[in-house]
Amino acid sequence: MFPRSVLTDRGETAHRVEANGNVEADERSTSQSTLILGYFASFPSEIGAVETYEHFCRYSDSLSSSIRSKFRTVVFLEKFVLWAICIARKPLSEFAASDLRAFSAFCARPPEAWVGARKARFVINKGTERHNEDWKPFAQSIADPALGYITNRFFEFLGTDLGVQPRLSSSDLYRAPRAPFSDQDDLQAQQYLKYLANLTPATKVSERGLLVFSACYHLRLSFKEWRSERSHFSMACFSSIGSSDPHFIMRGHLRDYNIPVPQALIDSMSRYRHSLGLSAIPSPDEGNPILTEALLNKLMWRLPKMPGLGCSPSELLERAVGFRISQLDTPAPVRPSRSESSRQYRLSWNRKQVSKARGAVHQQDSADLDAGYHTQEHPPPLFGMQQREVLVLSKTQGQAYVASCFPRNRLKIALESLEVLRVYRSCSADRLKLVALEKLLLWSVYIKHKSFYSLTPLDAREFYEFCLAPPTSWAANHAQARLSVRITGVLPNPNWTPFVRISGSDEEKIVRAGRIMGWCENVCNSLLVIESVKINIFSGMLD
Repeated sequence: MFPRSVLTDRGETAHRVEANGNVEADERSTSQSTLILGYFASFPSEIGAVETYEHFCRYSDSLSSSIRSKFRTVVFLEKFVLWAICIARKPLSEFAASDLRAFSAFCARPPEAWVGARKARFVINKGTERHNEDWKPFAQSIADPALGYITNRFFEFLGTDLGVQPRLSSSDLYRAPRAPFSDQDDLQAQQYLKYLANLTPATKVSERGLLVFSACYHLRLSFKEWRSERSHFSMACFSSIGSSDPHFIMRGHLRDYNIPVPQALIDSMSRYRHSLGLSAIPSPDEGNPILTEALLNKLMWRLPKMPGLGCSPSELLERAVGFRISQLDTPAPVRPSRSESSRQYRLSWNRKQVSKARGAVHQQDSADLDAGYHTQEHPPPLFGMQQREVLVLSKTQGQAYVASCFPRNRLKIALESLEVLRVYRSCSADRLKLVALEKLLLWSVYIKHKSFYSLTPLDAREFYEFCLAPPTSWAANHAQARLSVRITGVLPNPNWTPFVRISGSDEEKIVRAGRIMGWCENVCNSLLVIESVKINIFSGMLD
């Protein structure tokens, strides 16, 4: 089967068109939707093409409007969906991390049949709407490993429904260090500006692109910064155009701007305004943003690529602006230190956890009415610690330890829990995450009486509420020693507890529970990478 567009000309999924049919969708969108659904129905049922498209539609619809307007995420996943049904030819529930790596390799070197210049997705032939056979999923190869985050989030969203959650590891997503900026970047950017100015015939896209590229280059602004300040970036910001001292003056979210405007940028701006039928010199009344959010978000990937250019126009602009900033005599703006940024992030994260968990705290307060809740069986530790280094029991030690310290009806689950600890310890020595995993494992043994591998997202939510108010028998006023090793074997400290009692406000309990969930989510992500678990039951729980 050949790849065909699975989005309408408007960039919408077929399901989204159907949902909006009475309001927004015109006749062409409706007929395109029918063609898309028919394309997936033409695949053998064992491939699961229809189900794959339904998952894709559901995830696309779940994205916020700001993400969907960028179009990048959905268009990249369109390539993945086509690869899944045309190349991998199997349902998403059978995917593994190796399949995601294979897709990344495919994107880096797509076959010729999948690559071509941008064409319309659909055409009308003799009055009938059809897929355009000249449309191709790729305009060029994609060698950015960071795009693997998109497929990771896609499967994270679908993990519960699919029963699997393949995940690329951080090493798969590693991007090679960027080469230092150089004057060659500056020279190529000037050549690209001339290329845009001389394009024939000139189009709205090329004129718009020339203005944005020229403004970012000459004002030394990254495209990302323009997008952040878009609502303030208006023609009125260009002051005294036509005088001997033109300036760009703007008070933005990030900083205040007062930058001299060179003649080259004035020429580009006049040319753009002329294409819109406006006077060459802007007036102070033109306070509306120069470009809408939708136009600006799509602009960079729609810029034409200059023959012989070894990178995308967006990458060229980023490097040229970086070089020009490095040549400034004035010091760069002072940025917050890493410690201050970290502090601000923690405060923001804490506030978010507190605002989301209020209901759970009040619900868990009802546990105080149940005397049995606070007198539950006291669990022993699952590992030792020496000078803050985690000491995991060997299999032989673990068998003897479990036999002497755990109830007989839970021996199998306890042994399995020790094995989970050993597996995670083999890929991480992070003490805090191991301590969080220990709490989860003890809770699964003593409270849920079920295997770690059989826990569900509902169990994860229940564990979160448990961590908000652990039983009295599970908490002590101070941290205690864990294990002692004697000739007779490994013995637990009878005074050790999984939690240290918090006597402060609800906020402190909420923050602690949130951190435990975050560490457990990281643990499960690591286990996903080595394919020890199929899904991360904590995914998105605290988002």
